[in-house]
Amino acid sequence: MTKKENESIYIQQHLANERTYLAWIRTSIATLGIGFVAGGLHFNSGKKLSEEADTLIIAVIIFSLAASAGLLLFSTYHYFSTRKKINSQT
Repeated sequence: MTKKENESIYIQQHLANERTYLAWIRTSIATLGIGFVAGGLHFNSGKKLSEEADTLIIAVIIFSLAASAGLLLFSTYHYFSTRKKINSQT
């Protein structure tokens, strides 16, 4: 049995795995968006609050970017790991 035929036997499981992966991708994009929205609101407000506030917002943006990248890497690893488990029937 070829690899393609083996995957088609478990199509429901593969589709569920892909839906889960896409949900994680959506979450990653939302996490990134929250950081940039917070930064945009702060820096485009026209008021200069303080250096501490600027530093905090920059830290929030960097944390958001790192969290988004981490989610993306984790979800990609999990997707391929689950795909392999589905195909090996474990």
